[in-house]
Amino acid sequence: MSSSGSSTIRNSQEIPVTATLINDTIKQERRNMGAKQLSPKKMGLHAYVEALRTDRVPCLFFYHAEAMAVAIAGDWTDWKTIHLQREESSGVNGVVIDVPVGTHIYKFVADLGNNQEQTRQYLQYGWQYSHVTAGNENVLESPYMVITIEKPPPPRGMRRISSSTDDGQTVQRLSPRGCLWMVFAACLGCAIGIALGIIHAARTADYNTLSNRTVPTSGQLFETPLPTRNSAVALVASLYLQLSCTLLLFVLMTEDYGIPGLIATISFGVTMIFSVTGAALDGYTTKLYIQQYHKLSFYIIGLLICDVLGLLDAIANTILSYVLIWLQRGSARKRTLTKEEIIYLLLAIASYFLADVSMSVRAPFVSMENPLHFNSTSIPGTFPNNQQGLSYSPEPFANSVVGLMTTVLVAINALAIESLLVFQMFSHDSRATGFRIAFVIICAILGIFYLIAAGLDIKSVLSAVSYQGKQLDFTSIEALVALDFVGCALAVAQSVCFGILKPKKK
Repeated sequence: MSSSGSSTIRNSQEIPVTATLINDTIKQERRNMGAKQLSPKKMGLHAYVEALRTDRVPCLFFYHAEAMAVAIAGDWTDWKTIHLQREESSGVNGVVIDVPVGTHIYKFVADLGNNQEQTRQYLQYGWQYSHVTAGNENVLESPYMVITIEKPPPPRGMRRISSSTDDGQTVQRLSPRGCLWMVFAACLGCAIGIALGIIHAARTADYNTLSNRTVPTSGQLFETPLPTRNSAVALVASLYLQLSCTLLLFVLMTEDYGIPGLIATISFGVTMIFSVTGAALDGYTTKLYIQQYHKLSFYIIGLLICDVLGLLDAIANTILSYVLIWLQRGSARKRTLTKEEIIYLLLAIASYFLADVSMSVRAPFVSMENPLHFNSTSIPGTFPNNQQGLSYSPEPFANSVVGLMTTVLVAINALAIESLLVFQMFSHDSRATGFRIAFVIICAILGIFYLIAAGLDIKSVLSAVSYQGKQLDFTSIEALVALDFVGCALAVAQSVCFGILKPKKK
């Protein structure tokens, strides 16, 4: 890329000036010479981003007629000439130049050689002998031409609105459709993160990988040993993906595309690294398993699917965050959350991650080998897993069903609250009351579900103590009881807050 005066000339590596590009422009413009602003698709992503930042837009200047050499000069170049490149195969001339936004005048300077007939025609059309090359009757200058350069359109999903500030500047913000796609991508990322975390949490307990890296189990449900490093990387990737999606929802709520938008973009980039590492480790383990057992389990297929989906979602969110948020950091209007909305948000985030932890702790019990009939009895007891790790005291399958159903509903409820906060649904007078009443009821019901799960877990602990004839050490079921009561308290707090706190529209 080179400069002439105050103009920037794009080289062929950045924006190739091909005969196809020039001929397509000639057909659209229906003239043999002139200039046209390039569309974002034709200028490429790098030039498009630069044009949004600098307000200097790549434009194609084209000339399709007989000439020995052609150049252009304009007011933005201080009338210094810039030569057009010639395509020898087609005979067309063109150059791509960055032109500032606004209305400009320019002219062509053409060396027609000894073509006297073309010279007479050009003189009839208003061309004049060039004053730059006085005495050379072969060089002519065209009449002045006008070109109006507009700032490139914002990325798809963005729209311009009038600011409410006194200076009346034009700002940009996500349209409802663009915002909906971002919210969908964030919620999908949370769902994938939960699934990935549950699967690897189940594996960690099922094989006691905290103390033995590749000790297999006698269970029939999952038959694939998984090294500890796989579970560790995947759990970190799962947590990072969910944190990044939560941060993205917060950025959408506040419309603060500056530092929070940058952090969200970087966070998704780091998530991509963890996701690629986890997928590579699981793929390598799968290869070893196939070589040893000559088959592929349904579990490991689901594991690889979750790895790939997590990676794809992280890539999509990275691109969306960069294009739709970070690039708009200087032209977006920030929104301040009300005190009531902040309380809604904090309680929703707390309930979501509590549900995530509860699901990860409860997941190992689903992977136990038929805990309802362990040791020929329906009462849960200790699981002979070397050092009595997380799987010390398996619970009845009914507990897992109720507990997992409750935590899944809580996670969905939390994501629904955060999504509605993005669209400011709790601040609209016509809809806010209905939404608040609905969540008062939903959160109260979820609190009841948590109590039911806690009751079943307490019954399992008491049954295990009675069966063993001695006091158990701290087990996962006892941890689940504590999580159930904390979850119930959060659900009740949410229900109360939705009932008594009414956000005011700003």
